[in-house]
Formats: sequence, structure tokens, C-alpha cells
Amino acid sequence: MLRKKEIPTLSEVNTATVGHTFKNIKSTIESSDLDHSFTLIDQLEAEGMTTREIAAALMHKSIQLDTRKDINLSYKMYENSRRKGNDNRSNSRHNSPSANATNGNHVHVRMNVGYDDDVQVREILGFIRAKSKISKNIIGNISMRNTETYLEVPKNSVTNMMSKLNGVKMGTKKIQNGYS
Repeated sequence: MLRKKEIPTLSEVNTATVGHTFKNIKSTIESSDLDHSFTLIDQLEAEGMTTREIAAALMHKSIQLDTRKDINLSYKMYENSRRKGNDNRSNSRHNSPSANATNGNHVHVRMNVGYDDDVQVREILGFIRAKSKISKNIIGNISMRNTETYLEVPKNSVTNMMSKLNGVKMGTKKIQNGYS
């Protein structure tokens, strides 16, 4: 019988990787002939490197930790007032915040994923629609930057959308909800 499990965060995966590496190093020390390695360490120490620096460099080369971060969703409520200079904004998906976000009916949802993650607006929109089962007309303006994306979502839909996305993976990143 299969059991449903939570998808681990990148931090949890990295912690497990370090634990596994620790066990492998301990086993290698206990069961291997390390004379060639000691010779190499002696040569590196003669070059002025410490044993700690050598060990750290070797571990860095052998352990490929994932340095990316999980996707974090948060949202911010906007006050019921128009900001100066925004009176004639177009309804483009790339303008942010729009009059909708400042009229009290919408909130901005922030995702810490952007152009630097090789993601496009249409991919984020398609992913959110597929996973949260919301209509394409629900999401308003979308503003993508290098490391984050802002989505305009009606107040009455944001909690439902975020709860359906919590814990879901987008590519290799797991979505985690956080409120600001």
C-alpha cells in the first residue's frame, strides 16, 4: 500500500545529503587504504593549505547541494486609495500595482521565482491555473522581475489559491506560503 508523503523542501534534501555524505566518509575512513590520499594532503599542506581547507574543498567538489530556494508565496493588502500618477494605467499584465490592486478588491501575491529561474509568465500562469483550478480571468496583472513575480488576485480568491498551491512543486522548487 502506498502512503502519501509531503514533498521535502530543498533544505531538508540538503540536510539528508550531508548526513548521507557523513556516513560515506566514516565508512571510507574505516575500510579503505588511504595512503595515496595522505600523500596528496601532505603536498597540499606543504603549499600552505590547512587540513580543514583541504577537507572543505574536497567535500564541496563531491557534494552537490542545491543552492536554489523553494518558491515562497506571500501577499500584501493594498489600502483603498489610488497612488499618485496611476490614474491612467493600462490593464497590461505587466503593470504593477494597478488600480485593481489599490481599490481594495485585489491583493498582490509575490512568488520568489522570476526570469533568473528560466521561467516565463505564461508558465507561471498555466501552473497556477492548473494546480489551483481557478479561472484564467481571476488573475489580473502579472509583473515578473529577475528573482520574483507579482500576481494580482481578488481578495476572495487568494486564500483558496494559496492553500491549493502550498506544498506543490513547480519544476524542482516546492511552493511554501508566507504572508507579508
